[in-house]
Amino acid sequence: MFDLEGRAHLENTLGGRNGHFFRRIVHLSMMIFPILYYWHGEQISETLSKVINLEFSREDLVTFILALIIIIELIRLFFGITIFGQRTYEAKQFSALAWGGISICLCFLFAPLGGYNGSYIGLPIIFTISIVDPLLGETRKFMKSTKLIIFLALVVSMTIWILSSVFLETPLWLTLIMPPLAIAAEWPSLKYIDDNATMILVPLAASLVLM
Repeated sequence: MFDLEGRAHLENTLGGRNGHFFRRIVHLSMMIFPILYYWHGEQISETLSKVINLEFSREDLVTFILALIIIIELIRLFFGITIFGQRTYEAKQFSALAWGGISICLCFLFAPLGGYNGSYIGLPIIFTISIVDPLLGETRKFMKSTKLIIFLALVVSMTIWILSSVFLETPLWLTLIMPPLAIAAEWPSLKYIDDNATMILVPLAASLVLM
């Protein structure tokens, strides 16, 4: 059975259960972005440069996308528009989707580069929010033990960072720091800043200090 919080999320989500499921799919699909950026970003930007006859880097492309997200979100807020999968209160504040897009762009622009294809920090940060945020949301509906929920999230997060250490040359000691930071950043219920932002920006800020 869903708890009250779970039912409230379904009732406040455009599309009900289908809208909620769509939100989860969007979350998981975020994992494709670091692969596109770190593995194919230069090729994509070069191709687009030839198409529009204007030279720009992958960082320029991300900066353009960041500006576009903000502009579209401001227009959406001006007209009070909500789309399928959004929650009703997002008609009056920045949406989770916009926060996620903005934060991913900032992660690409500022995450330290290193390891395999330069992805050793940015990729595990984004993979963590893509997988762990939905995991936390769903387990809260069925599990009463906060400690167990946190433990499961930590196991999954640490697995992501350990695998990144193996395949991307991410420093292994970050496994002890980044997962707890990401989960702690998700936990507070902030009124205007979505956890799609905090789960990315807090570990990102930590990486800039530590690396």
